[in-house]
Amino acid sequence: YGYDVLESVYGKPYLLQSVTISFVDKFSNENASGEILITNNSKGLSIDIHIKDFDANKQSDINTILHEMAHAYHGIASLPPVFEEGMAVAVTDVVMAKMIASNKLASFSSLYIQLSDEQYNAEKETLQIPLDSDRFYNSDSVIDFYQHVGKAWYKLYQADSNFFLKFNEKLYERKNNGFDTGPTEVKNIIKEIIPSADLTGAAFEPI
Repeated sequence: YGYDVLESVYGKPYLLQSVTISFVDKFSNENASGEILITNNSKGLSIDIHIKDFDANKQSDINTILHEMAHAYHGIASLPPVFEEGMAVAVTDVVMAKMIASNKLASFSSLYIQLSDEQYNAEKETLQIPLDSDRFYNSDSVIDFYQHVGKAWYKLYQADSNFFLKFNEKLYERKNNGFDTGPTEVKNIIKEIIPSADLTGAAFEPI
């Protein structure tokens, strides 16, 4: 659903064989709106996206499918959640906006990212976002994290409409060559694409 548009923005997935969607009764994280299960075999990765239900006229359901598909693209090349979720949030809004513009989706009144530039700038030096998964996903501020990191990565896309394509190409090349893809390398990749990017603050300096 929306795969062709996602591929036009995100490029090719990393070592991916198949993606399936399964309906489940519950998630391992009760705060999640969807989850993915990754398995690996000689032909590559297989991704199973878990959702509870789906309504093609519901903004949140479409957002969930596209968001989890974006995660599936990275597979074993996935980044720490502060970066992985930021990219997925941003690219999902980009893809939905493109689908709405081409009449593939109804025009929803709003997309996921609601944080204004003013709010984002005010949070940059005060919000503290954890690097490790447990502290990120189990924090009482996880919704604020999603908004902030999504906004940060969306701003990079606004600076270069091919940003995600370029980033993923460089990420996959580094993974193939055995590079660590932690915060330092993520920032190095961004700077290669947008030398003037402001990478200070919560979204790019997790604790």
